[in-house]
Amino acid sequence: MNAQTPPPLAVLEALCDHIADTRHVLVVRMEDGHIVYANPVICAALAYPADALAGMTLESLHDEFELDFIERRHQLTRGLIDDGELRLRRSDGSDLWLRFYGVPIPPVNGQPCRLLVGRDIMRFVERRIEDEGRMAALYRGQAIAEYDTQGRLLDANELFLGLMGGTLEELRGTGHRDLADVGFVSSDAYDRWWARICLGEVDEGERRYVDASGRELWLREVFNPIFGLDGRPFRILQAALDVTAARLAQQRLRESINYASHIQRALHQPSRRVLQQVLPDTHALLWEPRDVVGGDCLFAREQDGGLWFCLFDCTGHGAPGALLASIVLAETDRILGGGSALSPGEVLGHLNRRVKQSLGQMDAGDGTGSDDGLDAVVIRLEMVSAAAQVASSGLPVFVVEPGLETVILRGDSGGLGYRRVPADRRWETRTLTLGEGMRLFVATDGIFDQPGGLTRVGYGRRRFAASLTAHAELPAAAQLAAVMRDFAEYQGTQSRRDDVAIAVLQLPER
Repeated sequence: MNAQTPPPLAVLEALCDHIADTRHVLVVRMEDGHIVYANPVICAALAYPADALAGMTLESLHDEFELDFIERRHQLTRGLIDDGELRLRRSDGSDLWLRFYGVPIPPVNGQPCRLLVGRDIMRFVERRIEDEGRMAALYRGQAIAEYDTQGRLLDANELFLGLMGGTLEELRGTGHRDLADVGFVSSDAYDRWWARICLGEVDEGERRYVDASGRELWLREVFNPIFGLDGRPFRILQAALDVTAARLAQQRLRESINYASHIQRALHQPSRRVLQQVLPDTHALLWEPRDVVGGDCLFAREQDGGLWFCLFDCTGHGAPGALLASIVLAETDRILGGGSALSPGEVLGHLNRRVKQSLGQMDAGDGTGSDDGLDAVVIRLEMVSAAAQVASSGLPVFVVEPGLETVILRGDSGGLGYRRVPADRRWETRTLTLGEGMRLFVATDGIFDQPGGLTRVGYGRRRFAASLTAHAELPAAAQLAAVMRDFAEYQGTQSRRDDVAIAVLQLPER
């Protein structure tokens, strides 16, 4: 060796003196990737002794089959690129990810070589692979689109393109407002909505779109701003699920329930007409199902010089309650139309048996069948004698007289129609003499059980009675309106928990 040419190891050691002792260092021949030198850091990381590594090639440590990774290894060793990631295989077969930076050095033993200085990026790669996996899963399961802050489509996955009925080439550059519902995008609300997203807000919701063929689409979507290096949004990512089928099914269900509401209201119309004829100025009604239809219902019939009035609170609310309510109204009509002279208590007894028979609840059962029923009030007003016969199962009757405290008549407990209620159970009938100005109020438990106030407890019967007393001097309809204002104030922001029905009955002035 020429005296002016330092020995190879001295060259390598001199070079490595200027490299931090945490860096992974390899010297490889540019021609074939043969490892000429490995520093202690990379020897420890790969769990190979230095003399073993010196006899290997970079290819034997580079456990890759993808062509782009293989090409990257060749380019690093030959000096065609200055840096790149490599996945090396440890002696135990596990992976070591390093990012190498190539540094040109003088030939070693007459062979052109490359100094590779690396750092461990294992944690970074693991996070990246996890993130890529999440994104891949997101792209597989959701329609994804990317827009600039002007709302122009930049990129989209196949799911999104399939929903919109076009290719990326056809849709790229299309404005989001050209895809979304015309009614939404033509409003000022749309501009404010897009501006909020461009300022960094995340937005989610269900919105209507129209595909290329004019077909209606509904997407449950999230718009998420992508922030640039300056901390400002520069792109908007849309991730969406196609909920068209569910949305249209909900629409059909709503239409069906709305139609059912018309039917349920129609069932009440004969009773409303009777009350208007018999008590034109001395009655008031309120019927507010929690949903579009409900389990509260009322019945009225003029018969034999008197007025029958019934208020029912059936199990449940919504469609199930409405179905039971229709059964109860039909059975009540049959009972009172049978021609027999009945007391209100006897009406409840007949109704108990008929509901149990209709629902197949005559026996106690094994706990697997239905167990539905209702609370009820039946009142018979006698116009000539100015009296009222009252029977109640589970619901109170409020007797209101101006200048006096409201009296609460508690009904018999237990409800009717349920499996546990005996088929031969009897209900008490009470007779009241109605003085001038006296009124009967009946209400379902949607009033009494509604939480509200500072303590969020139920409204209760006593609070309701106090409101009746406070407004007893008002006409029937005005009193009911005032009582409902008190109730609404108590309810506050609490959501309605149940159906509500109230009736006010007062004999006409004689």
